[in-house]
Amino acid sequence: AIVNFDRQLSLAIEGDLQVLRAEAHLGLAHAHLGWGDYDECASLYERAMLMFVELGDSKMQAIAHHGLQEAYSRLHNEKFRDRHQERAQKIERAVHARLDEGGERLTKLKSRLIASTAEQSKQIKLERVSASCIRMRREQVRLREDIVTATEEKEAQEKETAKIADLLQRI
Repeated sequence: AIVNFDRQLSLAIEGDLQVLRAEAHLGLAHAHLGWGDYDECASLYERAMLMFVELGDSKMQAIAHHGLQEAYSRLHNEKFRDRHQERAQKIERAVHARLDEGGERLTKLKSRLIASTAEQSKQIKLERVSASCIRMRREQVRLREDIVTATEEKEAQEKETAKIADLLQRI
């Protein structure tokens, strides 16, 4: 594992990839913890933690603090163990608080979306009513025009009928 993480570290340094570099330090620290080299382990966890601070990765900072807590616990240094345990817990509480806040925001957005959708549904319904009103008015105008046309045809036919009736009386 140390060889693989060491290779990852060299590639990260060559490519100037800070995230991979920090992860390589974290992996090396885990490996040194397993080997029992607690001083080197603590040094690598410290470097990884500082890199994650620069990168702004809270989750990985907490992991590095937990690693430091374990390393100092095995070194029987309760002061540093407790300090890193508190820092890890503080970061985790902050992350949970941000997650809870994000959940609340999502809930508010969801309710706003539902309210917005309901309001739009009302508008669409009103638009449907409005469209049917327009169709009914158009039909009403067409029917009035048909009545006018029928009345004109009736009058024309009455005139024709009157002429024919007059003609028949003459005969």
